[in-house]
Amino acid sequence: MAERRRLPRFAAQSMAVEFREHSVLRFLARGASPLGTILNISEEGLQFVAPRSPRQDRRLDLTIRILGETEPIRVAGDIAWAANSEGTGPVRVGVKFRNSDTRVRKRLQVLSLQGRLVEIREEPVRATERRVKKDG
Repeated sequence: MAERRRLPRFAAQSMAVEFREHSVLRFLARGASPLGTILNISEEGLQFVAPRSPRQDRRLDLTIRILGETEPIRVAGDIAWAANSEGTGPVRVGVKFRNSDTRVRKRLQVLSLQGRLVEIREEPVRATERRVKKDG
């Protein structure tokens, strides 16, 4: 299967994300935001592991924290998918950023140039592997 992504994604070994369901009345939100571990990130979105499943089809306010950086990246995104959303325990969540934010792109470029991010390259599927999957 060919890679469908338009932009490169990067392994995020030293990043975490605080997430909260978006609310116009943000100032009424109480308690700490859950903290998730970012698995990968691109200019268009990210994948993270959350301690609990956020509700599907929701907008999230995200605060991306980068180890060694004092200024987090704040961005809004929509939940694109969640794995294990029926069960208990950790859940993988895919988020698409609401708008291509130049701040995210610039920070990723700087981190990449510093060698702090490693691009994830997908291995192409060989024809024999494709045939086995069709037949099996």
